[in-house]
Amino acid sequence: MVGSGLVITSWLNDKPGVAHADRAHLGQKCFWSEVKESGIEPTFLNHQEVKQLQQGVYKNYQIDWQIIYQKILRIIKNIEQEKQMTEDKTGERVTL
Repeated sequence: MVGSGLVITSWLNDKPGVAHADRAHLGQKCFWSEVKESGIEPTFLNHQEVKQLQQGVYKNYQIDWQIIYQKILRIIKNIEQEKQMTEDKTGERVTL
């Protein structure tokens, strides 16, 4: 969830993830990576992937679960590729 819910995973723990919110809050993407130096920016949903159910900020919205699933799957694949590249360089098993 974009906002304070995203602080723990992206700013404090440096974990990748998918950020979702109503369309108005998705605009925070433009500055999210600038708040913490060398932080891991989450994958934000695009505006067209969010169906706004009511007008305004802090209003209900819907997301197709398959969109989030595909984005999470890409994140997991990227982590596995990075881990494999590190293992290939060092010859040791790496935990990320």
